[in-house]
Amino acid sequence: MFLNPDTQVVPNTERGSALLAVLGVMAVTVVIGLTITVATVNGLQVTSNTKASVQSRAAAASGVDVASLAIRQGTCQLGLPYPVPNVSVTTQYLKANGKWEDCPLNLATAANPTGFKAPSYKVVSTGTASATGVAGNSGGNSPTRVEAIFGYPPLLPTGVGMYIYGGITVKNNASLRSYEPGGVPLSVQVKKGSITCGNGSTIVGTVSIEGGSISDCGTPTIIRSAVPGWVDIGYEPAKWINTDGTPYRVTTTTAAKCDLSDLVALTAPGPAPAIVDARACAPGVTGQGDVTLKSDTVIFGKSFDFRDNGGKTFITASPGNFKLWFITPDEVRDGVPTLSAPCDFSMKNNFIIDPSVDAMLYTPCTVSAKNNWSWHGQIYAGAIDEINNNFVLGFKPVGMAGFDGNTGTRVDFGLISMRDLAR
Repeated sequence: MFLNPDTQVVPNTERGSALLAVLGVMAVTVVIGLTITVATVNGLQVTSNTKASVQSRAAAASGVDVASLAIRQGTCQLGLPYPVPNVSVTTQYLKANGKWEDCPLNLATAANPTGFKAPSYKVVSTGTASATGVAGNSGGNSPTRVEAIFGYPPLLPTGVGMYIYGGITVKNNASLRSYEPGGVPLSVQVKKGSITCGNGSTIVGTVSIEGGSISDCGTPTIIRSAVPGWVDIGYEPAKWINTDGTPYRVTTTTAAKCDLSDLVALTAPGPAPAIVDARACAPGVTGQGDVTLKSDTVIFGKSFDFRDNGGKTFITASPGNFKLWFITPDEVRDGVPTLSAPCDFSMKNNFIIDPSVDAMLYTPCTVSAKNNWSWHGQIYAGAIDEINNNFVLGFKPVGMAGFDGNTGTRVDFGLISMRDLAR
């Protein structure tokens, strides 16, 4: 009897809608939470994987650095000279036969107190991570293997036709010019002294002179500019490496075997490049008669005397060119020619180098050339005292080990190549 006719009854179909809304919000929250969790785990995996990879690579690089330091100190050995965490290293050296062999265990000896030396070394460093990947990601746990080659770069033909630190005198119809018609134009560099010509002598080519004068030499192209300084080249046989990476083999003569023919005979049977150490020859290397080269040959001597020999001709033993170096080493690294008498290079009376041989002369001392000699290659000298009577220089770049003739700088031991190896 007290019923209100305006009261309405809520239909059963609208009950629980609030609960559904709450559940929907909860579902969205769970999805967001799972997404954040998955992203966090993936990020942790990627971060730890990257960290492990960076650590293994850094460890491998540190092994290369330590091995390089040991090599530079003359202590080449199979492993590292002291333990380095998470690194293992093997070091090999290049033998004269072109094959790699493990470095010796005994480094310094009474005969070789500075330690073991070779032209090229191969370091294989394996680094592992100190902290591995987490959350199931082990992609960065694999060790990193790095191979590094250290040594001296292969010998390259660089430089000018004639470099003279001091002065030069050219007289009596001598001619400095290109050997072959249409060949490479002759280029001459003079650092400190002057060039004096006379009695019909001429220079055909380009002359770069820093501070001195040039007179009566015909009409060469004269460039007055800075000339590269003197480069000290010592007796360093490890630097002599063929373009294929093979080191030059070394032979040594005695004081009783100092004729040029005796020295060339030591390079037999050829054609592997060879170094002949003739520094024991006193007063120096001499020569009589013709000589046939059997290989690319480097002769180190205190002095060279080819006077009054009746003629000297170099030819190859097979088709193609061989190279020949006459080197009086300058052992003092002071940027100027350092003389140790007797050390001159003398040529007289028909000294001829055949065009089949490319020759390089290096001496910190004085060159004297008289009476019909010809040179096919390059000359790098402290001074040239006198050139007279039909001298001909045929410029052909030959170069020297440890020397960049284009820049006038030394080329020393260093990293040649570095690459990753398969894990």
